[in-house]
Amino acid sequence: MSFPRNASVPSIRAAIVSARASEPSVVKAVWLVGHIPPAFSGTLAPDGHSARAFPADGYYGDVNGTWTPSTSINVTTLQGTRTMAPPNDARFSPDTIPSPLELAVGRIDMLNLPLIAAGTETQLLTACFTKLHPWKTASTTATRRASLPNGLEGHHRAGARCRAPRRSNHIGVLSVAQLGGRAPPTPALRHAQTMCSWRS
Repeated sequence: MSFPRNASVPSIRAAIVSARASEPSVVKAVWLVGHIPPAFSGTLAPDGHSARAFPADGYYGDVNGTWTPSTSINVTTLQGTRTMAPPNDARFSPDTIPSPLELAVGRIDMLNLPLIAAGTETQLLTACFTKLHPWKTASTTATRRASLPNGLEGHHRAGARCRAPRRSNHIGVLSVAQLGGRAPPTPALRHAQTMCSWRS
């Protein structure tokens, strides 16, 4: 299914819920491709910054949970022109997902990413799928390796400590590369095969 760029968050969820209801044995996941508007929910500060609402794609995978609307959530300006100021119908109160998700949810959004690569949103999506196809069809494999920075200060250190064990559980302790500080990755590392990477 497709939606216009100005579609509301509730209308998109309603379409997903309807599709799930019509074929519950078939519809098991939602893949949001393009700039599908995100829902924002809660008032949280898990990263040590000010309490604010966070994107909540779980909203689209929860077909029967109660998401109480909120028009008073904290909206905090982010870097550049990107802001956490969703329309009122995209703001919700829960700090946690209200009920177990019935659908897995994934998102690929290439809007407003000038530092990633040159190209339009459509070109970047095409490049993404071109790279993704060999992985999904098992015609290529990636080295069992991950990278994460070790120069995180303050509250971020807790996040780094949480992420390192998770990565090692997936790929093995010796395959987790600790990067120094906040310096950008070298070209060799940026283009190397890596199963997962995390940067602050």
